[in-house]
Amino acid sequence: MRGNYIFVQPGQKAFMVASNFTNYIEIGAKGITYFYLEAKVENDEFIINAIIYDPKSKEFCRIINNFPEKSCAQRSVLLWLK
Repeated sequence: MRGNYIFVQPGQKAFMVASNFTNYIEIGAKGITYFYLEAKVENDEFIINAIIYDPKSKEFCRIINNFPEKSCAQRSVLLWLK
């Protein structure tokens, strides 16, 4: 099945997930699993919340309402410049 619209109408803001479109996706469970990603459309705005880990399974970054925490942003810039 491809091109389905789940909880969203064609033309509305949506995330493309495996060739389907939706206004909400959650991977992991906040506070339960060590990984977490939530992406949603709220009041016609994209909102991302996530806990991101580095390849050594150490917490690298937290994103709260589209904004990385301060230490995360600094680390990201340093890694990007390498």
